[in-house]
Amino acid sequence: MEMNNRRDFLKKAALVALGVTGGVVATQAGNVTNTVDLSDNEINLLNKFSTWVENFKEVTAIQKSDYENAANNVRMIQLTEEAELWQAELKEMLKNQAFQQEYLKIASVLAQEIDYDRTTIGYL
Repeated sequence: MEMNNRRDFLKKAALVALGVTGGVVATQAGNVTNTVDLSDNEINLLNKFSTWVENFKEVTAIQKSDYENAANNVRMIQLTEEAELWQAELKEMLKNQAFQQEYLKIASVLAQEIDYDRTTIGYL
């Protein structure tokens, strides 16, 4: 039962992280490269999201080896709650094609991590 709760939590966290993209991901991961067509607010959110993804990868790595690590579980919940705070802003910014492309590049890093878990250890 505990493992199912963990899977459900990680699925929810991943969905929050991927926002409203419908699960579509870019083929290349990377940092923000096309800033010409982006506002300062969009660049800031992309940078925040990129940092968030790296932090989320760290907690999921710990989760894989020590899923009962209380401090890590608290951090994972904090990261999920943090991502939920951006959803309205993110949804609006995803209307900009340039923002969407850069967002998907970053989101692909997280998607690759999730796919790795699913295919290698049946994690999700």
